[in-house]
Amino acid sequence: MNIRSKSIVVIVAKQQGLEIIKRSVKLFRSSNTLFCWQGKKLAEANVFFKERGIILHSFSSRIKNKILKQKNKSFAWLLNLWGGEIFAGSFLLKFRHSLNVHPSYLPFGRGRDPIVWGLIREDPLGFTFHEISPKIDSGRILYRKKIKIKFPTKGAEAYRAVIKNIPNEFAKFWRKTKNKKKIRLIKQNYTGNINKRRKLLESQLIDLSSNKKAKDIILKLLAFDFSDKFRLHIKYKKKKYQACLSLKETHE
Repeated sequence: MNIRSKSIVVIVAKQQGLEIIKRSVKLFRSSNTLFCWQGKKLAEANVFFKERGIILHSFSSRIKNKILKQKNKSFAWLLNLWGGEIFAGSFLLKFRHSLNVHPSYLPFGRGRDPIVWGLIREDPLGFTFHEISPKIDSGRILYRKKIKIKFPTKGAEAYRAVIKNIPNEFAKFWRKTKNKKKIRLIKQNYTGNINKRRKLLESQLIDLSSNKKAKDIILKLLAFDFSDKFRLHIKYKKKKYQACLSLKETHE
């Protein structure tokens, strides 16, 4: 592989990244694009790229070192489609432009599990294409879109609502942007903390033995649960909802 013939490096990971590239692969030329897969390859990904005659490389140390040996700004674009790599500044200097796909409406929801945190904190939900920087999800914004989520939406429903919009929006953005010399960038001003998976797992357990307020609500939900005609009602933003609770013992 002659890496000097490439001007675009695309890193794809997981099913979500594959769905994005499925929608936009026709917008790339294999002659000047290096496609890499990060993490364990999906069989579906191997078939997809093979059918189109595209070589899919692993995003290995060998590939990284080849890129690092090139002059600064040797490449036009680095596109990170659902990869989890935290790129060093020395690596990013090799690219004139970069883009990461993040499933939150930045600057809200930096880091892991942004949709769960967004629902808990009532932050705006959506997705963002942003410039990659060594600090997680803090680069300047290229494009973002809000996804309206109404209470009471569950986490899985909100996740699907956000994710389903990304492949088409990325294809439209890339078609308009890939050949531009000047790109409008919006600086992020919000300085909130970066979400970490450890914090989410810690908050996943509510111990009713030490949390009286939570215990009272749970007991009330159970006590009022007779049928659709008689359940606990919850009022929120001038609307009333009938509430029921499902509890199942777990040994996790």
